[in-house]
Amino acid sequence: MFNAKGRLVAVATAGALILSGYVAAFAPATAANKKIIVWTDEQRGPVMRTLLVGKTPVKGYTIEIKSYSNLDALNAAWNSATAATGPDLIISNAGLAASGGKSGKLAPLTLPSSVKNQFSKSAWAALSFKGKVYGVPLDVDTTAMFWNTKLFGKKSPKTFGAMVDYYTKNKASKGLTAGFCAQEGTWGSHPVFTALGGGAWAYKKNGEGDPTKTVFNSAAFKANITKYLLGTDGKSNGFFKIGGDCINDWKAGKIPFLNTGGWNVDGINASGVKYKIGSVPGVKKGTFGSPWAGYQGAFVTSYAKNHGVAAAANQFAVNFMANATTQAQLSTFGNRPPANLLAAKKVKNPVLAGIATAGSRGVLQLSALLDANAGGSNWYDLTGDVFNKILVEGAAVGATLDAAAAKLLQNFAAGAANL
Repeated sequence: MFNAKGRLVAVATAGALILSGYVAAFAPATAANKKIIVWTDEQRGPVMRTLLVGKTPVKGYTIEIKSYSNLDALNAAWNSATAATGPDLIISNAGLAASGGKSGKLAPLTLPSSVKNQFSKSAWAALSFKGKVYGVPLDVDTTAMFWNTKLFGKKSPKTFGAMVDYYTKNKASKGLTAGFCAQEGTWGSHPVFTALGGGAWAYKKNGEGDPTKTVFNSAAFKANITKYLLGTDGKSNGFFKIGGDCINDWKAGKIPFLNTGGWNVDGINASGVKYKIGSVPGVKKGTFGSPWAGYQGAFVTSYAKNHGVAAAANQFAVNFMANATTQAQLSTFGNRPPANLLAAKKVKNPVLAGIATAGSRGVLQLSALLDANAGGSNWYDLTGDVFNKILVEGAAVGATLDAAAAKLLQNFAAGAANL
């Protein structure tokens, strides 16, 4: 299912490459002998087989699904693939776009505007490399805001200030321990950072990240931290809490707002809390924060041309895998939020639909940049230290953010070399 930080949970099967040696093909008995070979991992393989039952996505072609025992095994096979042994299409994480585009092992996709418009700019940017799209976004691993409807009501808060006002007015009478819980620590805090005008790096008009610039010390972020997160003493007003299992207080009705992912939904449901799901609102009505997002995609390989099925493989990816109905079915079978914006409206599971909608405002989690520590510590540790200094120790907001931004730019410059 879901996993924190957008990472797929791998099933360790030492030495095994193909899951039980199982390969499945779906097409009418009268179909031509042409195949589109698809590689994927052990989790998506069964989902794809279920999806394809009774369907012929490309007339005259069978779709052959080859599952590997885990994502590491899939990546190892891909790394050693050749025109003779490689697939026509591979389903893997978004990071494959950069490595596959750079190596030439992936083929750029031809996308009509009718398909492009069904996905967010961030989703396409995640599966692009140097301005070319190499994959169709399938699903998104991200977070969303859950709010306790018994406390705040069923209508979503329209602004960040509305949440702070609720907390301030009710913290004493309702025994609130905080207003907002970012359960996944600084990783799960990103929608709050961006809602307040901050974040990691800047973005270009096409949605691609620009690691040469940071917005972590923007004027808006400095002003909004002071306005919404600090009290008159210059320290935390108690509204914003990062990690520390604050989800338990949310379940107990002591915190109205929670940012987390689908991996915590079973526990949330077991608590009996009535909730709604949405996006973290910005300081202005109609604006929203952006959670980190990890995408899976369907990529057409350059080997498809060697196999004589390039056009068919492109048709399978663009016309079938990107289709809203297909993605809604994938979401139902695989229990993952769809990347297609129209598919979210077709999904009956309100949790998947809610997380998909929040994810549509997400931005790609670039681990090469976030994990880099050339400035002394990585994004997660650095931002955690910054907010401890500001909220707990009462450090000056402007100077603290400026110092951190300088270190982040060093990190991003070093990390960009690995993109």
